[in-house]
Amino acid sequence: MKNILFLILLLMINSRTLISQVSVSADGSLPDNSAMFDVQSADKGVVIPRMTYDQRSAIQNPIEGLIVFCTNCSEDSTGVLTIYSNGQWYLFMMNCLKPGRPAAGSHVAYETQIIWHWNTLPISLGYKWNTVIDYATATDVGTATTYTETGLTCNTTYTRYVWAYNDCGPSSSYRILTKATKPCP
Repeated sequence: MKNILFLILLLMINSRTLISQVSVSADGSLPDNSAMFDVQSADKGVVIPRMTYDQRSAIQNPIEGLIVFCTNCSEDSTGVLTIYSNGQWYLFMMNCLKPGRPAAGSHVAYETQIIWHWNTLPISLGYKWNTVIDYATATDVGTATTYTETGLTCNTTYTRYVWAYNDCGPSSSYRILTKATKPCP
């Protein structure tokens, strides 16, 4: 019985350190105040879990922000850092460029309709269009550089948003605006 009480007491004392910050360093320095886990070294790095595509895909319910070095996930089946976000795995490649922000073309406005235009971007695979500044809910228009919006109120100014995207992700949003020009009947 004394052994069990001693073990419980020992666990209670040690449990306090389980919720504290952790530092791994050769000189025993404390972690930075902003870090839960702080690794400091002048001559070594950190290795995160390494696994194949199939092994990574077998992870059940990955948490947002999970990072894995996938040994065969790049286009040429070589290793690449992958990050789980918004329900899917993303490749983190330093040589991957997102497209720039689309620039507005000339919009054609009618009484209750606007045909929105934007310019083509060379490294874009497609475009998304939305009435609010939310890429996740935007309408994918593929490679089209126009979008026709109907059912508008005449003589009203509208603001819309366009993103270009490719395999590396979306551009920043581009705010386009124009007015349904004809006066109301």
